[in-house]
Order: sequence, then C-alpha cells, then structure tokens
Amino acid sequence: MKKLLLVTSLTALFTLSAAGQAAADYGGRCPYKHKSGYGSHSGKESGCPITAKLMKKARFLLKHQTDLGLNENQVQAIKAVKMDAKKAGIRQMAEMAIFKIDVESKLSETTVDMAGINAMIDTASAEMAAAAKETVASYARLKAVLTADQMAKAKTLWM
Repeated sequence: MKKLLLVTSLTALFTLSAAGQAAADYGGRCPYKHKSGYGSHSGKESGCPITAKLMKKARFLLKHQTDLGLNENQVQAIKAVKMDAKKAGIRQMAEMAIFKIDVESKLSETTVDMAGINAMIDTASAEMAAAAKETVASYARLKAVLTADQMAKAKTLWM
C-alpha cells in the first residue's frame, strides 16, 4: 500500500510540477501543457505561447501577403518556418510521450530509482529549454523575412 501511495504521489507531483514549470519557465514548445495544436483536431493553437505566437503571425502574414506585397521567396520562407515549427512540435510531443512512459515505468519498479528519474527529468528539461530557444530563433527568422516597410504595413493591418 505504501508503494502504491508513493508511486501515485510521485506521478501526480511530477505531472503537476512539470506542467507548471513548462508554462512558467519555458514558454516554447511546452509538451506538458499541450491542450490543442499539433496532436489535436484543431491544429491551430499550441499550448506554448511562443509557438502559438509564431503560428499566429505566420498565418496573419500569409493571409495578408498581397496587402504586404510579399514576393514568392518571402511567402515560401514564411511557409517553411511554419512547417518547421509544426514538425518540431510533433517531434517534441512524441519525445514527451516516450519520456512519460519511461518515467511511469521507472516509478512502477520495486525500488524507486530517484537518481535515475531525476537524471531523466534533467535531460527532458534541458531538451525542452533547447526547443524553446529554437522556437524563439524561428520566430526571429519569421520576422526577418519582412522588410522594414512590410513590417510597418503589417503592424498597421494588425491594428
């Protein structure tokens, strides 16, 4: 009974703390906080604010490409950044699902390997931080596609 209580408590604690940490600290691809997006039916929003902003801006730019005077190379570059972000999100979600299975497996063992689980958490956190930084870089690449005049026009259209 004690083991079951420990495993249940650790699983609940890990899930809740991980979701809070992902939402508060990483801001990028937050697989813990996934509500809709890459694995969902809507396919429009990510649970992560940076990815959601990147996707929203890409959709906006593509929707207003004529108004902004985007050339074909710019449109292709925007589509490429958007597609790469979608692919990265799918990969991150798959990695997180595998991570979750691995942690649950370790927690179900007779003796809880705290050091091993902590190492897994540290690795997953480092990977999530790297993914968040890559999302910020992708967002910067998206914004860099537009000229200064096009960016000013986009801001006007946004308002």
